[in-house]
Amino acid sequence: MPRPFESDAEDVVWALETAEALWRRDDRRDALVWLSRAVDFARAASQADRAENLAAAFRDLSSDESTRPTSPPITIDLAEDDEIPRHDPPPLPHHVPGGLDWDPIASLADLPEASKRALSRSVAIERLLHDEEVANFGMAIVLDGEVGVAPTIVDAFVERLDRGSVVLGFGTLIHANPLRLVAINGAAKVAVWDEETTRRLLSEFTSVERRLKVAADRHQALVGAVMGSIGDRLDESTRHDVMSRLVLRHLVGGTVFAEPGDPFPGLLLMGAGSIAVGDSVQLSPGEFLFPHLVLTPGRCPAGAVAGDGGALVFVADRATTQELILTMPSLLEVFTELS
Repeated sequence: MPRPFESDAEDVVWALETAEALWRRDDRRDALVWLSRAVDFARAASQADRAENLAAAFRDLSSDESTRPTSPPITIDLAEDDEIPRHDPPPLPHHVPGGLDWDPIASLADLPEASKRALSRSVAIERLLHDEEVANFGMAIVLDGEVGVAPTIVDAFVERLDRGSVVLGFGTLIHANPLRLVAINGAAKVAVWDEETTRRLLSEFTSVERRLKVAADRHQALVGAVMGSIGDRLDESTRHDVMSRLVLRHLVGGTVFAEPGDPFPGLLLMGAGSIAVGDSVQLSPGEFLFPHLVLTPGRCPAGAVAGDGGALVFVADRATTQELILTMPSLLEVFTELS
């Protein structure tokens, strides 16, 4: 499948990128339709040599396809010179080239058609078999199947997502916890974009960007939370029960959570960002603040302050902390070991 050149007209680039995405998905008939449109667009842009090269590629690929035993004949005709389109490309179809169907993607419903078209041009479609994963993305949309969200270094799912779910690889904090999406309960299909493209496209629509980042903060906090003891010692069901009882808080830089000598305020589980404990200790994702005080409440031995970039933490007051310990033996074992 021909790749676009820097000298190609914008419509030619769009058509070729779409054709390539469809070809990778083995949607060869639709890919050839878009390759034929690239020929038409090249002619319309007065790029006769480029149009002829693309037309030759179209004829070769069509001929190859017609010899495949499982393929029906290809019957796409190229436009003659007097049939060259002299108007703008057709409006974005309902099913966006590259495999995106916008109906179930509620989080991006507010994006204008032009932005959806820009997303369709830069998308990569990942087909995942069971237990296969995708990571290092700026944004991902689940197109089919079910995926689990997990840290890159721990085999612990923090959430299960189905068709139409949108995941950002970064949230409101400066530094993000790397995460991955894993196909569960069979195969899955995921659309992904790199971080640079995602930030550039979303920055023009602050309300959509803000909404997605706030949702991403929870993923960031959850994947960080399971990088410690609860990811190692608790099963998925128990982790879900514990996390559902905790409150996610976003501490802006400089927020004081505890002062030296204050009564123990309750459980704090580090999610993302940074918290300084005393003068020299930094709380890492998955660590608890003063875990020995969870079983034997007392006074804080040092202060705890959110770092310059802020922090995402899960907290519970002393009453809720005590209730969790009494009703969840496996969590009690965790704090017994940490103490």
